[in-house]
Amino acid sequence: MLSLFKIYLVVQHLFWISRLLAFFITESELVLARSLVTKMVSTSPADRPTTVTILKHPYFWSPDEQLRFLEVSRGVGETAISST
Repeated sequence: MLSLFKIYLVVQHLFWISRLLAFFITESELVLARSLVTKMVSTSPADRPTTVTILKHPYFWSPDEQLRFLEVSRGVGETAISST
């Protein structure tokens, strides 16, 4: 089990890495990266994603794939709202 100090160090490194990445990636990419890394460093191994799941994360999607997902999600939401 990770000691509290080791967890603290991981969190500190994630903070500084995210600050550094802010110079190279957009805000939306940073949000996606933070989401992915947070899941990857879960203290419970059972909660960590598999390699296959990691590679399917939206962080690795092209901008077109991300836009298509948002368009489909929006359409699904509008359909659900209009049917109520």
